[in-house]
Amino acid sequence: MNIEELHELARSGDFESALSAVDKVEGTLEDLLEARCIGAWSLSRLGLQKESRDAAMSVLHEATHVLGADHRVTLEAANDAARFAARCGDLLTAVELGTYVYERRAAV
Repeated sequence: MNIEELHELARSGDFESALSAVDKVEGTLEDLLEARCIGAWSLSRLGLQKESRDAAMSVLHEATHVLGADHRVTLEAANDAARFAARCGDLLTAVELGTYVYERRAAV
């Protein structure tokens, strides 16, 4: 499966299938990290907010290290982590990450 097929699966609303397909994505490291972002989003859509926050934070840390702070996948993971942290009631983390995303996107 490629990243576009995974995107389409998630957009169709079949979040359980999208989640199980994350590990089947083939492609670049960027594609694999993006697939994990889709997995975090799918967890959120399934109501698993803490798991989605943790998954997005994991992608954020790895993407920052591998792709850099300004890469679109890094910023996508940070934005997702902020959203999921807010849903978990972790508003301080949500604001910090939201500010980070805003500042990085404005700089880019």
